[in-house]
Amino acid sequence: MGAVDQSARHGGRRPGDRRRRHDGLPGALRPARPGDYLMSGTSADYVVVSVCLGVLWFVALSIADTRDPRLMGTGMDEYALVVNVTLGFFGLIAVVSYLTKFELARGYVALALPAGCALLVVWRWAVRQTLVTERTQGRARTRALVVGGHGTVTHIVNELTRNAWAPYHVVGACVPDGDEDALAGRVPIVGTIADAARAAREANVEAVLVTGSDEITPAILKRLAWDLEPTGTDLLLASALTDVAGSRVHRRPAPGLSLQYVEAPRFAGAELALKRTFDIVVGMLLVVVTSVPLVVTAVAVKATSKGPVLFRQQRVGQDGRPFTMLKFRSMAADAEARLAEVLGGEVGVFYKPKHDPG
Repeated sequence: MGAVDQSARHGGRRPGDRRRRHDGLPGALRPARPGDYLMSGTSADYVVVSVCLGVLWFVALSIADTRDPRLMGTGMDEYALVVNVTLGFFGLIAVVSYLTKFELARGYVALALPAGCALLVVWRWAVRQTLVTERTQGRARTRALVVGGHGTVTHIVNELTRNAWAPYHVVGACVPDGDEDALAGRVPIVGTIADAARAAREANVEAVLVTGSDEITPAILKRLAWDLEPTGTDLLLASALTDVAGSRVHRRPAPGLSLQYVEAPRFAGAELALKRTFDIVVGMLLVVVTSVPLVVTAVAVKATSKGPVLFRQQRVGQDGRPFTMLKFRSMAADAEARLAEVLGGEVGVFYKPKHDPG
């Protein structure tokens, strides 16, 4: 009787019927519950999971070699690597949780991923600032030997010595003829190109920077790499390509060769939309800032001479299409009509009178 009365109070349904009906819906149609976004269990569960994820995250970053000294301190590759490793790590955690049916709350992951990634990037930025300060003071820099032709070696030395925070400290150079005056005393000349391996050992350098020279053939470069291998000295090839965004330079291997492909500068997709938005916003700000001097100039033109304030003229624009150019009038209103008179009756394609009609 009690069961019948209880069923009647709920409209003929038992209290658990509605819950069971919702549980039968597909996951995509089932209404979200607070438990889907908050990890079930005690606060100790949060601590254990967080500690385990932190340790595994640290291991993942170590496996990816994100703390390689050759990577830290310059460029965006350092930040890109830690972000990519973090995204890959959390993606792997999501897959493992799904396969093992481990109930890791979506809200916990949604909070841990962006917060952890942001804190990691901020921490690496702070470490970079400390490293830059150390390098500016002459510490934490890699001793380097530059090998190549006079002009290219001079360029590399100038670039590295101009930036006090550069990761490399040039202690010597090897040029084709070993001319002591080749670099005007900027760095000591320690030998010829053939002496590079010996000079690197004697100078106790950690890196050898090879730049362009007619004397550096593929055979000589390969021999230099073999000679440096027992000492653990890094071998770097310095390209003559400078002042080009790193995202435009890609390595394109070919049979027996390692080529660099330089993309043409262009904008597409999100980059194009971002650039267009930037152009519009900055253009509007400049119009606001310059509106006062523009009005003052217009009033001055109108008050000092007869005629319109603006001068209009047809010009040839992109793809040969004509357009109307507008500018503040600086000559008499009938200057174009009097052009032949001023030039003595002969008007050529290119002209610039010394005395424009004013």
